[in-house]
Amino acid sequence: KGDGGMGFFANLISRLNGSAELKKAQEKYLRNTKKYLSEVSANAEAMAAMAGRKQRELVECTNELEKLQRYAEKAVLAEADDDAREYLAKKLALEEKQKRLQQEYEQVALKAENLNKEKEELLNEIQELEAQI
Repeated sequence: KGDGGMGFFANLISRLNGSAELKKAQEKYLRNTKKYLSEVSANAEAMAAMAGRKQRELVECTNELEKLQRYAEKAVLAEADDDAREYLAKKLALEEKQKRLQQEYEQVALKAENLNKEKEELLNEIQELEAQI
């Protein structure tokens, strides 16, 4: 679930009677959950920013690949075979970079998505806890 077992403790607390000790425990648990939520939120924002950077790098790389392809095609039409080979060699090297960037972007985007899911779960848990207290 990704909440570190917090759901279990919230359910356990809700089953106990309304003693002062229980109320203290609930309030402490709520504070800890809110603190953890702020950490998860900060990590989610950082990961989303990183995903945006990776996506921009990927778009730039893709645009550069398309440009090199156009240059190579123009060089072939102009019968400048050496230039065409040079552009295609650069394009080949850049294709490896594009693959790497695509993988990095997908990994970061997945981490951001998972952190956002965890954030939502924590928000729901906090709402449930606040309703019980």
